[in-house]
Amino acid sequence: LKDGKLERTDAVPVAVLKGSNANMKATRGMLLRAADESNIRLIAGSLTSAPSKAGVGLTLAWMDNDDSAVASVGDNAEILINAGDYQHTARTKVDVMLLTVAASISASSSSTLTLGGAVNVMVSDSEARAKVGDSSSVKAKDGVSISSAAETDVLMVSASVAASGAKVAIGGTVAVVLNNAKALTEIGDSATVESSMNGVQLKSKNREDLINILASASAAGSPESAAAVAGTVGVLVSDTRSRVSVGDNTSIFAKIDIDILTESASKLIQIFGALSIGGGSAAVGASVLVNVLRRSAGAELGKNTSVTAELGSVLIQSEGNDFNVIVGLAAGGAAGNSFQGTVPVLVSETAISTLVGSGSTVTAGDSIGVISALHNDIYIIAGAVSVALGTVGVGATVDTAVLQCKV
Repeated sequence: LKDGKLERTDAVPVAVLKGSNANMKATRGMLLRAADESNIRLIAGSLTSAPSKAGVGLTLAWMDNDDSAVASVGDNAEILINAGDYQHTARTKVDVMLLTVAASISASSSSTLTLGGAVNVMVSDSEARAKVGDSSSVKAKDGVSISSAAETDVLMVSASVAASGAKVAIGGTVAVVLNNAKALTEIGDSATVESSMNGVQLKSKNREDLINILASASAAGSPESAAAVAGTVGVLVSDTRSRVSVGDNTSIFAKIDIDILTESASKLIQIFGALSIGGGSAAVGASVLVNVLRRSAGAELGKNTSVTAELGSVLIQSEGNDFNVIVGLAAGGAAGNSFQGTVPVLVSETAISTLVGSGSTVTAGDSIGVISALHNDIYIIAGAVSVALGTVGVGATVDTAVLQCKV
């Protein structure tokens, strides 16, 4: 090992072989790996019960998470594995759970206001990067694997209950999740990646599992009740990116197969509910959830690049897999005024691309595949029930889904 070193910092997990003309030789394989995992839990609750003029309870939680895992080989490096394989990986995993509960109860005719609320906000930014620098050489007899992976799991639960036997009772929750995740596998310009007896794999994958559960209940009893209001608001914005890029004038050779693969996989399950029972002046229950999902996956070969699988196949593929289930429920009531509703909104933008640069050559002893594919499944289930034996009873569910797909 010359002018190279392995590093790890407390803030960012880094495995780095760097420096000008870094050189490493091994006879039984080599593993270069960086990994980072974060578990985030935000649990906030607020409860007020007041037979008095005013009662207020509020909980606010905020989390800002920044993760990065970098496994990098610097410019002008040389790695030679005479027997064995070369494995080079970078991986991040973010596991988040948001649970927000707010309740407000008033049981006295003298109470004019009781208010309970909870707010959860989480911002997460993560990046997994596996990189081989410009003019570097990676050669391993028994195979080369260079990969990056970013995984995100989010469970967001919000519940709000307001019950009033007098004047006003209000319960509300707000949950906001902002997620940005990248998985990047990069081979620099004028580099060489080679396996003399086996295959070469360059991979990148970004996976996210998202579950949202929002519930809201409201009850108003006694003739002198002014209102019982319960509401939940959830906002989820997720931006994920996975990419494998091979620079200009780069050579990739394998005795058997060459796989250059990138994948974006997303699963979203939404469950809503709103229940409102009158018996007083008004009972209002509402759930609003907005999801904005942006995903991109790309596999790119630069200009004048050579890809050769002497006896096997070459597969250059970008793939997207999206699965969305939206369930909306609304109940009813009356003998006064009862209003309840759920409003789920889904905006999904997906871009999948596979590109081979000008002047590049792809050669295989068997087959060659250059593929871009997107699988998108979306299921929307909505329902509303309203029963009125008094003045007004209203129940409604409005589902909105906007899909933009580019392949």
